[in-house]
Amino acid sequence: MDALRMDLTAQELVSQAKAITLAGIQVFVAEDEPILLWALEEVLEGLGCTVAGSATRVTEALAFVASNSFDVAVLDGSLADGCVDPLVKVLADRGTPFVMASGLSSADFSEAFSSGVFVRKPYKETELRQALLLALAKRTRAAVAPH
Repeated sequence: MDALRMDLTAQELVSQAKAITLAGIQVFVAEDEPILLWALEEVLEGLGCTVAGSATRVTEALAFVASNSFDVAVLDGSLADGCVDPLVKVLADRGTPFVMASGLSSADFSEAFSSGVFVRKPYKETELRQALLLALAKRTRAAVAPH
């Protein structure tokens, strides 16, 4: 099946993604709970990703994003110093895909978050993997879409 087909559904993308590896994907993580941050980093490394960096505060995250490149971000909806809205705006403006990992419902977030992929905590490793692949596929589809 042509990976660049523009009419793929999310389910079709997930089906195709089973054969795709995340090896070498650079991931930035924004999570303010130390145990969750550690666990997420372990899961990402187990999936073959490289953790490019992490932050527990929005201010730290914005500073990291301003001076570093990575393939995708995994964000908690709220960090130690507030909501990640400013971070989501910067990522969306840059065209950097992101996964929102939150215990809240996707309906609890503003429209700015709609460019990302939502996964509800607690999530399984397979759900995180699918969310990462979908986020990366959205970026790829946006890059090849007619302008």
